[in-house]
Amino acid sequence: MPSIAMTWPGVWEAAIRPLPHVEIAYPVQTNTVFARLRDAVTQGMYQRGWKYYTHVSPDSARLMCSWDTTAEDVNAFAADLADLTAKQALANPPGVP
Repeated sequence: MPSIAMTWPGVWEAAIRPLPHVEIAYPVQTNTVFARLRDAVTQGMYQRGWKYYTHVSPDSARLMCSWDTTAEDVNAFAADLADLTAKQALANPPGVP
């Protein structure tokens, strides 16, 4: 069975693409997903203990995992991201930047 690190970008992309205030920045072609996230969401993820790079561009996060990342890890990250983006959606309804 393949490691989650080999298959997670597609799973990851499917989990986060429908979230409000999340945009997949580039086509997923490797083991990396670049997502545009609001700074408040990134800060909230950092406060929850998640770490990722944001040096690619001011609003893009480079999401990767290690070889020992489990499906549960990916699901937990996606759940935290969903919670924070839902709060952003309530604070900033559609049409509000």
